[in-house]
Amino acid sequence: MISLKLKHCWLIFLLLIVSQPLFSQNVSRENQLKAAFLYNFSQFVTWPDDAFSNSSSPIAIGVLGENPFGPVLNDLVKDQKINGRNLTVKYFSNPDEIEGVQLLFVAKDFDKNKEVILSLRKRDILLVSDHVQFLSNGGMIRFYTEDNRLKFQINLDATQVEHFKISSKLLKMASIY
Repeated sequence: MISLKLKHCWLIFLLLIVSQPLFSQNVSRENQLKAAFLYNFSQFVTWPDDAFSNSSSPIAIGVLGENPFGPVLNDLVKDQKINGRNLTVKYFSNPDEIEGVQLLFVAKDFDKNKEVILSLRKRDILLVSDHVQFLSNGGMIRFYTEDNRLKFQINLDATQVEHFKISSKLLKMASIY
C-alpha cells in the first residue's frame, strides 16, 4: 500500500513538473523528466560521511558536458532542502574541474570515456547518465526509454562498492543492472 502511494506521488510530482509553464519550451519533456528524477534521486540516496566537507554543506548536483536540462534543474532545486541541506547545481565542461558535487549527470559527450567515469567513481559521487554503455563502463544509474516511458537502471554493485545507500523505495522503481 505504501509503495503504491509512493509511486502515485512520484507520478503526480513528475506530471506537475513537466506541465509547469516556467520551464523552457526548448527543453524536451524527456529532459524535464530526467531533471526531476535527478532531484528525486538526491532524496532517496544516502552518501558516505566523507562525501560532504561538513554537516551544513549543500547537496550539489553537477552536470558534466553539454547541459540538456536548460534552466529546469536549477528551477527544481531552487530553495529546496533535503535533510537540512540546501541543493545546488554546478556545471562542468571538463572532468578535471569537478569538485564538491554528490550527484553528477554525465552528458553523452563524456560517458564513452571509461577512464573519466572510473576516476569519478572514487570520489563519493553518484554517477548518472543516459548513454547505453554507461553502466558497463562503471556508471551507477542510467536513464533509458522503453515503450515511450522514461525508466532507469541502477548498477547496484557500483553503488555498493562506493558505499552509497539506495532507498528500497528507489530500488523498487528501477531495474537492477
